[in-house]
Amino acid sequence: VGRAGEPLVAKGDGRYVCPRTGAEYHEAAGRLTELPPAA
Repeated sequence: VGRAGEPLVAKGDGRYVCPRTGAEYHEAAGRLTELPPAA
């Protein structure tokens, strides 16, 4: 679940995206980290 409270959608390769905000996350070693916005 991301900051917006929505379940994240798996994109493969440890990447997830929030369907509400479009924020991207990366999971590694059991830890989820929000990625900086793409330029």
